[in-house]
Amino acid sequence: MEFVAAFLSRNPPQDTEAVLVDGARLVGSELPDWAIESLWSLGSYPRHDLRREGWNGRDWLDRVLQQCRARLADAGRDAPMSVPPSPYLHLAQTVLDEILVVAEPMTEASLNPGDTGRVAGPPGLVPALCELTTKVCPDLAFRLFLNALACFGPRSSPEQYDRYRGIGRQFGYGDNLVESHQYLIAS
Repeated sequence: MEFVAAFLSRNPPQDTEAVLVDGARLVGSELPDWAIESLWSLGSYPRHDLRREGWNGRDWLDRVLQQCRARLADAGRDAPMSVPPSPYLHLAQTVLDEILVVAEPMTEASLNPGDTGRVAGPPGLVPALCELTTKVCPDLAFRLFLNALACFGPRSSPEQYDRYRGIGRQFGYGDNLVESHQYLIAS
């Protein structure tokens, strides 16, 4: 939990609010624990593998949410007691389609990194992304998908990259979020 506290303390309160909203949507969702564990682990795997550390995904996120609320209270801000459903459910199929385009090579790369210098990915990554997209929050799923591409994805075609930028715009992202992944374009 120390790395969560460190992240929250060095970032502005609005970042803590964003973590709180994303985490609350996951905890309150129908997603199975294995999916939550896989999604959370994506950002810090293999350094922090929740299963290896003996954590259940929901229990871990409950602790993260407690830290978020404490950080916001320290900053003199009220933490939302509940979060609304994602306003982007209409984009679920669009995000799901992009995940499915790379599902096979992403799964292969996350299971068998071979001599790429990468480590194996969290179990069930692609199915967890798909479930997150269709059941909880396409916005969060797309952000995590971009991270998964950076770790385990195949190179993107220029056409795919343009679609990712278009999706990012529909979520209201600045171009910098998707453009930070421009190096993933196949040359």
